[in-house]
Amino acid sequence: MEWNTLFQLIHSCTDCNTSLITGIEQLSAHFQEHIFFQSRQSVDCTLFFQQILEDKKPGELCCITDSYHIYTCVVLLPKETFIILGPYLLEKPSHTFINKISTKNKIPISMLPSLRHFYNQMPLLNHIRIQSISQTLLSFTGLSNQSEFIIYDMEQEKTIGENWLQIQEKFLTEYENILEEKYQNDLNLCRSLMRGDADSCIHNMRYKNSTFVPLDSQKGDSFNHVIYSYVFNILYRIISYSAGVPAVYIQELQDKWNHRINNRYLSSESNQNDYDMIASYCMLIQKKSFQSYSPYVKQTLRYIDTHLSAPITIKNLSSHVHVSEGYLSHLFHEEVGETILNYVNRKRITNSLSLLQNRTMKIQDVCICVGIEDPNYYSRLFKKYMGISPREYQNRQEI
Repeated sequence: MEWNTLFQLIHSCTDCNTSLITGIEQLSAHFQEHIFFQSRQSVDCTLFFQQILEDKKPGELCCITDSYHIYTCVVLLPKETFIILGPYLLEKPSHTFINKISTKNKIPISMLPSLRHFYNQMPLLNHIRIQSISQTLLSFTGLSNQSEFIIYDMEQEKTIGENWLQIQEKFLTEYENILEEKYQNDLNLCRSLMRGDADSCIHNMRYKNSTFVPLDSQKGDSFNHVIYSYVFNILYRIISYSAGVPAVYIQELQDKWNHRINNRYLSSESNQNDYDMIASYCMLIQKKSFQSYSPYVKQTLRYIDTHLSAPITIKNLSSHVHVSEGYLSHLFHEEVGETILNYVNRKRITNSLSLLQNRTMKIQDVCICVGIEDPNYYSRLFKKYMGISPREYQNRQEI
């Protein structure tokens, strides 16, 4: 078994990052970049590691912590090679725990939410489990662990320097800014979807890889993408409804995507699936959003769209929305830009196009499906809006 495979197994079981480092200088650089709040500042830990590792032999391990009670285990291998397990926490970061840490390190109150969020991303482990994992790794190398488990506190080491607190505070500020930027991008994504702007949505999704929900790092990528897809499908449904799309159309699209997710029809290219999903909701909003219309016209449009296969008259429409026929006709023409009759006929012809692509359906059956009983009248309307006859349209589909 290769190291990478072994480390992946450990990560999937414990959510604990594991890596292989050679040389004390690389070990120091790794701690600077990944362990101590991912600080980009230059803090020379080399002398510290030389002091604690100089007397240790292959097979021994040590645990390192700092003033934020973040622990990391270092396992020694031959030729100055080290396995790093962590960082991790020993206990769930309660409010009391975070308040004590912030008081101890003089963290400003404004940074507490960032600190709390940072802690919540850490895996929870205990030293016994870490020692057990270390023993498994050592067994893989043919070594055995006979050493005492000693915790070295970076806070007590003068070699780190007095500027450590300022560096930690600086990172928390940067971390807070990153969160603000991410949340603003998420908000921009929602606004773009409200407008039905697919290009802007996809741009925002690619920028900083926007995600609204935390994924379970202990599960596989396939599991995470299924959860991710379900959550986004619900979110897009809510936004589409807020954008004025009738619920019946949203439900149809949501069911389509749920069916694909349930039956694992999504391809391995998860990013493309995400883009396709949001693009389909943008298209729905563009075609079906009635947000800009008055309540009476909205009700009329929804009724027409859901009753196209049935007889529709101005009389039954005005009765449905409880206004006079004359007022509804005037209001509809003013807001939509065409008469009710013209809108209904155009929608029926548009809806018949997909039916005509099915060669097993006769034209007289197609026109009945869209609410027109007379095939001759349907043919005249079709030529009026499409410029050709229904039969010519069907023949062109075969080319």
